Amino acid sequence: TIPIESALMARYAVQKLDCKRVAFLALNNDAGLQFMENAVKAIDNLKAEGVDCEVVAKESFNEGEVRDYSAICLKLKDAKPDIIVVNMGYVECAAILTQAQQVGDGAAAAAQSMYTTDFTNLVGDAGKGFYVSTGFYADNPDENIQSFIAACKAIDGKIPNAYQRNAYEGASMIAYCLRNGATTRQELYDALLAIDYWP
Repeated sequence: TIPIESALMARYAVQKLDCKRVAFLALNNDAGLQFMENAVKAIDNLKAEGVDCEVVAKESFNEGEVRDYSAICLKLKDAKPDIIVVNMGYVECAAILTQAQQVGDGAAAAAQSMYTTDFTNLVGDAGKGFYVSTGFYADNPDENIQSFIAACKAIDGKIPNAYQRNAYEGASMIAYCLRNGATTRQELYDALLAIDYWP
């Protein structure tokens, strides 16, 4: 979920990538604003624990209203962040990364919506060094993951993204609970909450 993923990304930027100055860029919608709120809160919590880090910029824009992102890129560059953590669609993200190359290099990280071949095909070399948070990795040799990927590729020829995997896992858990005796909405809910480990 957004609160979990955004906080994880903020902590990763500081604790694993050793970035002290963090900027955020997101769509000006419920998902983007919730992302920014929880990511900023994670940085504030790290600061309260004595970690040397700070939020140096927070920017948002309305989906479909911006085509030239150079002003946003320059504004973020002026804040001198060590990393920019973003939350938006892959089309906007690819455009921003491409335009950001023209104003200077810098590290960037994004949510799992970028974990798709559509994004990598669109962004090209501008995506080199770009970090993506995801709970699903297609190169994982686990046989269950590889059989899922093969089934998806047989349908449309594409490697599935994290959202497709999440939907599949969610549906599989529901089917598991129904097969094991859940017959009402409440029983299903309780059975889902009782799953401690999902292989």
